[in-house]
Amino acid sequence: EAIAKALGTGIGKELSWLDMEILREPSGEPRVKLYGTGKAFADKINVIDIKISLTHAEHYAAANAAVLVSG
Repeated sequence: EAIAKALGTGIGKELSWLDMEILREPSGEPRVKLYGTGKAFADKINVIDIKISLTHAEHYAAANAAVLVSG
């Protein structure tokens, strides 16, 4: 959801739940990978990178995302 909000699309036509994956770098840093229509939309608006921060506690989880766009 944080990624969809950062891209300004919400979940729908340009980005579905299946278009996003969170991977882990060897350093432990989370990395966003987009697929399908989400990748096509990101390419269309010249997205260079999406940074995401994840945190959780026993009963709660939170995420913040920031989109870097060229141009």
